[in-house]
Amino acid sequence: IIMVGFAFGAAHIPQLISYGGATSFAMWGTLLGNVAVSLLYGWCFWKHGLISAIIAHLILDIILHVLPAMI
Repeated sequence: IIMVGFAFGAAHIPQLISYGGATSFAMWGTLLGNVAVSLLYGWCFWKHGLISAIIAHLILDIILHVLPAMI
């Protein structure tokens, strides 16, 4: 799960670069932030199955993307 988490985090770096925000801080934040959520989703999948990982992803997306847009 940890190795896949780092691969998932690294896969988001090109998107960050394309947005022109490739500072060292942003790259580490993107990598480590994606590793953290990947570990959460992996743990949910491992312990409780696919549906729990999907629900965790949905809840986190609502918290990070929907709620701030409503404020």
